[in-house]
Amino acid sequence: MRKTITLILLVALFATTRLSMVSANTAKPFSRKGETQTTSKSFYDTSLKMRFKILDEDNATVAITSRTQEDVMGNELAYTGEVTLPNTVEHEGKTYTLVAIGDSTFYNAKELKSITFNEALTSIGNFAFNNCPALTSEIKLQGKITSIGYKAFYSCNKIPSLTIGKQVEEIKDGAFSRMYAPVTMEEGNMRFTLANGILTDTKESRIIAVNYKTTSLVIPNETKRIGDYALENCSKLSTITLNEGLETIGYRAFNYCKSLSSIKIPSSVTAIARNVFYNCKGLASISVAEGNAKYKVENNYLLSRDGKSVVFYAIGSKATSSEVPEGVEVLQEGAFSASTLSTITLPSSLKEIEEAVFLQCRKLESIEIPDHTEKIGRATFAFCSGLKKITIGSGIKNIDRICFVYTPFTELYIKATTPPEVNQRLSSCFAKKSLDEGILYVPSGCKESYAESEGFKDFKTIKEYNLKSDSGIKLKTNKAVGDKIKLTVKYDGELTINGLDVVPQSNVETECTLTAQEIAIKGNVLELHCAGNELTELSLMGCNTLETLDCSTNQIASLDLKELPNLSILLCSENSLNTLDTSKNLKLAKLWCSKNSGIKSLDLTKNSELIALWCYGCSLQTLDLSPCTSLTGVDCYSNQLSSINFGKLDYLTRINCSNNQLETLNLSGIANLDELNCSKNKLTSLNLAPVPYLTSLNCASNQFTSLDISPVPNLASLYCQQNQLEALNLSKNKVLEVLYCYENRIAEKAMGDLVSSLRKVPQDHYENLMIINTSASEEKNYPTAAHIAIAKEKGWTPKDFQNGIDDGNGIPFGGYNATTKVLQEDTLRIYSTSEGTLLIEGKPMQELLIFSLEGELLFQAAPSSSGRYTVSLPLHTGTIIVALGNYRQKVVLK
Repeated sequence: MRKTITLILLVALFATTRLSMVSANTAKPFSRKGETQTTSKSFYDTSLKMRFKILDEDNATVAITSRTQEDVMGNELAYTGEVTLPNTVEHEGKTYTLVAIGDSTFYNAKELKSITFNEALTSIGNFAFNNCPALTSEIKLQGKITSIGYKAFYSCNKIPSLTIGKQVEEIKDGAFSRMYAPVTMEEGNMRFTLANGILTDTKESRIIAVNYKTTSLVIPNETKRIGDYALENCSKLSTITLNEGLETIGYRAFNYCKSLSSIKIPSSVTAIARNVFYNCKGLASISVAEGNAKYKVENNYLLSRDGKSVVFYAIGSKATSSEVPEGVEVLQEGAFSASTLSTITLPSSLKEIEEAVFLQCRKLESIEIPDHTEKIGRATFAFCSGLKKITIGSGIKNIDRICFVYTPFTELYIKATTPPEVNQRLSSCFAKKSLDEGILYVPSGCKESYAESEGFKDFKTIKEYNLKSDSGIKLKTNKAVGDKIKLTVKYDGELTINGLDVVPQSNVETECTLTAQEIAIKGNVLELHCAGNELTELSLMGCNTLETLDCSTNQIASLDLKELPNLSILLCSENSLNTLDTSKNLKLAKLWCSKNSGIKSLDLTKNSELIALWCYGCSLQTLDLSPCTSLTGVDCYSNQLSSINFGKLDYLTRINCSNNQLETLNLSGIANLDELNCSKNKLTSLNLAPVPYLTSLNCASNQFTSLDISPVPNLASLYCQQNQLEALNLSKNKVLEVLYCYENRIAEKAMGDLVSSLRKVPQDHYENLMIINTSASEEKNYPTAAHIAIAKEKGWTPKDFQNGIDDGNGIPFGGYNATTKVLQEDTLRIYSTSEGTLLIEGKPMQELLIFSLEGELLFQAAPSSSGRYTVSLPLHTGTIIVALGNYRQKVVLK
C-alpha cells in the first residue's frame, strides 16, 4: 500500500481521539419493519434506518446520531447516499421533533452524497459531517438553524456552495475548514461578517475561516483570535500581517500554508496553540515583536519566553541539521513535523516530547533522546522513513501509542534498566519491519525483563550491549607539520589523539595544527568527518562504535571497512579508490562513493538496509540493486552501465541512471517509483506500466520512436526531447505541468493530436511546453500556428528552445502555418505578403542570410537600420532557414 494511503489512515486515527463521540447503548438485535429498537436514551427506527437520541422528554425533541453495529447488522455503518431528515419521528406512541444533528453523526461517511435538512432543525453538532468527501449537495444553513459545531463540515471538499442564514448565532472553529465551496451570507446576520474572504465572529472578534485562494492577507485590527484551522490549506498564501491586538492563535491555524515564507508574532499575542504551523514547508523565518511577554525566537526556534518550550521550528529553513537550545524541557506537538532536517541534537534538559513532534521527518537519520526525558508522545516518530537508529536515555518512563509506526528503524537503543511503559492501545507502537528485522539493544542484564515486557515482547531480536569500547583510527596526510586540518569527531567518554595540537570537542568541527603527518585516534568514536584534508591513508581497526564516516575529497587509494559492524553512513566520494567492499557493513544505510573513477563494480549483496546510494562518475559496467530492499533513491549516472537489476524494491522512489550505455531498462518490481531520469542512454523502448505513481520522467536523448505514458496518469513533468518520436498522446494525463518534446519527428497531423490531448490547466498555473528547437538542424517537429493557438487556449506556453536561450527556458513560439505567418512572437517576425514574398522584421543593423535546409545560401542582405527586409523567393518551396544576427528560424514555404 502506498505511504500516502497509510498517512490518511494515521490522520484518521488521530482524529478519533479528538472527537466527542455520541455513545449509544446496545440495541435489540432484530425488529420487524417499521418498529423501533430502543434504549434508555436512544432508539433506532428501522423504517428510516436512522438512530435518534432523546434530548428532552418533556418537549419531545431528538437528535439524529450515528448508527451502531447492531442497527445495521453487518451492513454499512455510516450513512450513505441521499439522506433526507424527517421533521418528526414516532417512538413508543409518542411523536418527537428532530431538532439537532448529533456530534459525529455523519463523521467519515465517505459515500454520503446529499443531505436535506428538515424545517425544525436548530443545531448541527461537532464533527457532524467531518470528512464526507462525496457530499455534493448545496448546504443552506437557513430556517431555524442557529448553531454549527466544531469541524462540522471539515474536509467536505466537494460541496458546491454554502449559505449562512441571517438567523445563525454560533459557528465553532474549523466548521468550514478544508472546504473549498464559495460561502455566502444572508443580509441581516448580526453576529458574523464575510468580507475579503474572511469569515469573522464579530462578538468574539474571532476569525473562523479564510478563503483558500487567498495569496496575501492583513488581519483586521479588531481581531483578537485566529480560530483553529482558520487558514488551513491556504496553500497560496505567501504574505500575512498579524495585527497588534491579536491575543490567540488557534490549533493548526496555518495548516498546509506551504507558500508562507515568514511571519511576525505581534507583542499582544499571549497564546499560540500546538501544531499551529503544521506542514508550512516554506516557512523559513519567524520573528516576535519587541515587548511580547510570552514568546521569543532563537535560531529559527519559536520558544516560550522562559525558553522551556519549543512551539515550532522553522522547517522551511535551508539547514540540514539543528541543535535545540539548552534549557528546553518540552517539545510541543508538531514542533518539527515534516521538516527536512537530517540531524537534530536534543538538549540534556529535555523532559518531555509531545505527540507528533517528528511526524513525517523523512530525512531524519538518527536521534538520541537525553537521559532526563521521561515521556515520548503519540506518533512522535511516525512516518520517519529515513530514521534507522534511535537511542533513548535512561530516564524514559512512558512511550505513547503509534510512536514509531511506518518508521522501519533497524536499531533501537534503550538505556533504561526498567522497561518503559508502552501504550499499545488500538495499534502497535512499532512498525512491523522493525519488530521483525530491527534490533532492540538494552543494558547488560536486562534482556529478560524487556523480553517479558508487554511493550517490547514482539521484538524478534533483543541484544544486550555495553557502549564502552575502544576504537583505533589512523590517518596519514600529505600536508606538512604545522599545517592546519579540520576534523569533526563525535565520541562518547574519553578521547586521545596523537599528531594534533588539540583534542576536538565531541561533535564540533575543529581546526587543528598538525604536529605529525600521521594522526592516531583512540576512544569510543561514533562519527568521524575528515573530508578535504589531503589524506592518503585511513586505517580503521576495531571501530565497533563507528556509525558515520565522511572521508570524501581526499586521495585515499584503499579503504578497509571490515571492522566497522555498526557503520551506517559512508561518504567516500572524490578519492582514488579502485575497489570498495561493504560486505561486513550490514547496517549501511547511506553510501556515497561517487567520482572514484577506478571503481568498476559494487557488490551490495549484504547491504539490505541501504537507503541511499550515490555512485555517479565511477566506471561501473553493471549494477545489481536487488539485495538493497530498503533503497529509496539511487544516483548512478555518468558511469558505463550496460545493465541495472532492480529486483523488487518497494521503497525505491527515485532513480537517476542518465548518461550510461543502457539499451534496456526493466522497471518491474519498483511500483512506488516517483522520479526517473534515464536520459542520454541507448534506449529504444520503455514500459511504464509497472510504475503507475511516476510523477517525473526524463528520457531525453535516447532512440525512442514511440512512448506510451498512459500508464502514468500522475506524471507532472516529461522530458522526451532529442529522440525519434513520431507521436505523443497525453490524453490519459491530467496533471502534466512541463513537457519538453523538441527535436523529435512529430509531423503536422501528429502535432495536432499532441496539442489536442494536452490537459486544460487552471489559470493560476504555469505550464511549460518546449515544443521545438529551431536552431537544431535535426529538428523534425512541425507545430503550426493553429497548434500553438490550441495549446495556448488550454493554458500552456509553447516555446522554442533555441539552443537553451534564456538559461534553457527558451522563448515564446508562434508556430508555422501554410503561409508561414508569425514564426516568432517577440524578437523575429516573418510574414507572407504575397506568393513567394516574405516580409521580415527584427532588430536593426543585423545582416540577413537565408539558407536552404541543405545549407545553400539563397539570399543575403546588408544590415538595415529599420530592421525590415523584403525577400522574394518565387521558385522556392520547402523549408528554409532565416538567420538574422544571432537568431535562427525555420520557415516552411508552400
